[in-house]
Amino acid sequence: QTGGRIMEAGRAEDPLVQHVILRKDLTKKPLSWPAGSMIAQACHVVSKTLWEMKDHANVQKYMMDVDNMHKVTLSVESEEELLGVSKTLQDNGIEHRVWKEQPEGILTAIATIPYPKSVTAPLLRHLKLFR
Repeated sequence: QTGGRIMEAGRAEDPLVQHVILRKDLTKKPLSWPAGSMIAQACHVVSKTLWEMKDHANVQKYMMDVDNMHKVTLSVESEEELLGVSKTLQDNGIEHRVWKEQPEGILTAIATIPYPKSVTAPLLRHLKLFR
């Protein structure tokens, strides 16, 4: 189950994982955002997601074991691709948030709430790791 329902979560063989998806195109010309700016985007969207979904059972379980968090940071090549990933997540009942950097008004990142890896990984396996 997904969305607002409780997942059977956190088993060692199927750990809770939070996925973060960043726009790689922002690091290239003409914008050429530095690594620090991209790290900030990931931090913003993770903070927003965990705060806004703090009452969800998966988030509570994940935050009770902060020394053993699992995150996977993936990349997309455009705003259109980012929006496509958001739609896929929404269509599959995966709670997530999109970050819009202000004052620029640029969509930069997505973070899911933590889900068992078996739930979210199949939806995102086509994406490359952010490097």
